[in-house]
Amino acid sequence: MKTKQLLSAMLVFTAVMTSCKKDDFEKNKSVKDSGVEFTSRIMGDLATKASGNRWDANDEIGVFMKQGVGLSKVLGANKKFTTKGNGNFSSTGDDILNYPAKGQVDFIAYYPFSAAVSKNSVEINVADQKNQAKIDVMYSDNARGLNKKSGTAKLEFSHMLSKVEILVKAGTGIANLTGLKAGLTSIPTKSLLDLATGKINQGSTEVNVEAKVSVQKADQLVEAILIPGNYEGKKIVFSIANDNYTWTIPANTKLESGKRYAYSVTLLGSKAVKLEGNATITNWIAVPSGQVDVIQAD
Repeated sequence: MKTKQLLSAMLVFTAVMTSCKKDDFEKNKSVKDSGVEFTSRIMGDLATKASGNRWDANDEIGVFMKQGVGLSKVLGANKKFTTKGNGNFSSTGDDILNYPAKGQVDFIAYYPFSAAVSKNSVEINVADQKNQAKIDVMYSDNARGLNKKSGTAKLEFSHMLSKVEILVKAGTGIANLTGLKAGLTSIPTKSLLDLATGKINQGSTEVNVEAKVSVQKADQLVEAILIPGNYEGKKIVFSIANDNYTWTIPANTKLESGKRYAYSVTLLGSKAVKLEGNATITNWIAVPSGQVDVIQAD
């Protein structure tokens, strides 16, 4: 009799434990399937990436979920989130983030995603300007004090580098600008973004960089995304056919993070370049510029 009672008790215990494990699995599965998702906004008057779009399909961001100051207590590190191009980001598999059962969390995010984050820093390299969307580094740390009842978190991204745009026009003595090239000489091309603070390190590894050039009807648009810093004495060389025109950047020229400097220049048959007007940025802020004569290089 006692043996039967013992067996019955063991069967009941086994059934209960199996049921509990199944319930726990379903709960975990449910939580994992409903991980944190994000909406996003790119700050600034243009509110776009370097590609000209707010977001492109399959754009990837890296996300840290954390508590406390900086990245001293990280709950989820460098998780990859992807958008279909609508600014809504989600993740899959091991990249899913879940809010803790209790307490609040903050989120830090950056673009573009890199799997090679080291010591909470992301490498920056602007040597190749052809695909500027891939070097347009952005950062977000506004999503703070959120919990499991907060719903979809909103990330606000800011441009971290500096953008220079030069609209080049053909002046007297210049038939056209076909084949125009523009080079920046000995500029810093490497840096680090500190994800804990959102600060950009001083640039290093100075090399010559070819800017991106695109046709704007009869004009040409020269574009470069640069590491913020002092560009005093740096040179920009405009080349057309066999002629080179060099502008030495004046003293006290400092490019600031998140500013887009837009200039208009005219190439002249007298082998000079006239640079005038205001350099403007739209959160990529109006930056004044004067008139500069750029003399043809030997």
